[in-house]
Amino acid sequence: MGSPNGSWERPVPSSGFEVVAGTSASKPTSILIVEDEEAVAELIESVLVRHGYRLLTAATPQIALSLAHAESRPIDLLISDVVLPQMSGSALAERILHMHPDMRVLYMSGYTYDTIVRRGVLDHRTPFLQKPFSLTALAQKVREVLTRSTADVMTQNKE
Repeated sequence: MGSPNGSWERPVPSSGFEVVAGTSASKPTSILIVEDEEAVAELIESVLVRHGYRLLTAATPQIALSLAHAESRPIDLLISDVVLPQMSGSALAERILHMHPDMRVLYMSGYTYDTIVRRGVLDHRTPFLQKPFSLTALAQKVREVLTRSTADVMTQNKE
């Protein structure tokens, strides 16, 4: 169960935590996960750690902003719920992009993509993963977003 400070009952600091997988000679891809449901965050971590990604995880936007601010290495991808406590996922992404301008963004939600786009929450070109998702779909979508062309990313990040 979550706690008021946004961390979960795990042996991690209250400001968030880092999971590093694999020992590659190249720099691991850094992903910031922002998810307020512990079980969903753990599922995402379990999949991505097996693929060798370096993970930073936060339960709240405030913790995510603190992690992003403190992170000296580039954050390559933000995976964020569309609806979060305190601020929207897109508002959070906008703030983090000021610190990590080359970061890519993948949103997820229990709402359908059509609902999110119709309400104007996200643009129709924005990478999106609907919950519940399969482990394979998550891994494929992350790879797809990370390998998008720089021009596509710049267009997404300016909107």
